[in-house]
Amino acid sequence: MSSQPPTAPPTLHLYTSLVSSSAARIHIALFLKEIACSTTHFSLSDPFPATFQTLNPGNKVPVLSITQPTSSTTNPTAPTLLSQSPAILTYLEENFPSRPLIPIPSPSTWIQRAKIHELVSLIACDIQPPTNQSIVLRVRALCPDPPPNTPSGAKIFAQNVMREGLLVYNTLISSCSGRYSVGDEVTLADVCLVPAVQMAELYDVDVRGNEGLREVARVYDECMKMWEFREGSRREGVEKVHVVPHPLEENVEA
Repeated sequence: MSSQPPTAPPTLHLYTSLVSSSAARIHIALFLKEIACSTTHFSLSDPFPATFQTLNPGNKVPVLSITQPTSSTTNPTAPTLLSQSPAILTYLEENFPSRPLIPIPSPSTWIQRAKIHELVSLIACDIQPPTNQSIVLRVRALCPDPPPNTPSGAKIFAQNVMREGLLVYNTLISSCSGRYSVGDEVTLADVCLVPAVQMAELYDVDVRGNEGLREVARVYDECMKMWEFREGSRREGVEKVHVVPHPLEENVEA
C-alpha cells in the first residue's frame, strides 16, 4: 500500500489590534499552541477601511482567515472567515491538538470541560461586551459631563461591569482552581482571564486590593510567569509573529 502524503496545514491570517482584549485571547492561544499565523494590525483609534466589512460586517477584530491547501493553481480555495473570539478559539483547539487548552472528552473530564466553558462564557458574554470601546463611547454620550477630577459615568459603568464580573469569576473558581483557573494546567479560561484583568486594571479597577478578587489575582500572576501570556497580551510594539503586507495595509500599524 502506498502511503498518503501528509496533509498540509491551513494558512492562517489574523486581523487584529494590540489594544483589543478579544484579540489578545487569540494571540495567547496561538503562542501556547505554537501555531504559525501571519497578522495584519489595526489601530482602533482610526476607522476601519470600508473594505474591512467584507471580512467582518460587524467592523471588529479579531478576524481569522483560514485558507485550506489545494493542489489547484487555477481555482484556489476561498478563505473561511471567523470573527468571534470564542469561535476562533474553538477552531484552534479542535484543529491543532498540540498543547490542548481543554481536556480531551472523557467520563473523568466532563466537569472540567464544563467549568472551562462556563468561565470563558462569563468573560466573553458578560464582562467584555459591555466594556467594548464602542459601547463605552455610547454610554459616555448619554452621560452628563462629570465634575472636574471625577471619573465619567461611562468609566464608572465599565468599572462596575468588570468588577462585578470578576467577582463572579473568583467565586466560580473557588471550587475548581489549582495552579490555574481550572486545575493545574493552563486552559482557555486562563487565556480569556488575563486580558480581562488587564483591561480592568486599565480602567482603574483595584483587582489586587479587593479581597473578593484574591484568587483571580493569584491565577493572573501565575499565568504571567509564562512568556506566552506576557507576549500575547502586551499592548504595544510589534508582535513576534510575522506581519504580512495586505491590501488593507494603509491602515496597518507598523
